[in-house]
Amino acid sequence: PVVKQFLSGDRFGPIGMSEEKDDAVAAQEAAMAAAGISGGGTKDDFTEIIPQVQPNPGMPERKAVGRHRQRVLELLPSLPENAQRAIRESMAQEDEIRAQAQAHGADVADTAPIPIGGR
Repeated sequence: PVVKQFLSGDRFGPIGMSEEKDDAVAAQEAAMAAAGISGGGTKDDFTEIIPQVQPNPGMPERKAVGRHRQRVLELLPSLPENAQRAIRESMAQEDEIRAQAQAHGADVADTAPIPIGGR
């Protein structure tokens, strides 16, 4: 719920609550939502976070991608086995998507002529 609230920019939710006022604030937010008052969020569905957009074919990978991946790999042994498995599967999917995008970009770049001037 916190991630969904943060990504959507909604003011209704667990972010910003203290233990002393959780019940009161939650009740007020529920009443406001029931009355049709928006929390100001985008209302987009963030149940699945989509991967970051990849660079165009021929462009280098963002340096932060490699640094992030290295940090995740260093942290991996400290995580529970099911988390390690999920992260490895996610990385494999990202690698496959990246490879397909690069292959598709190479195909398009090699086969699509670009008209110049009146030719």
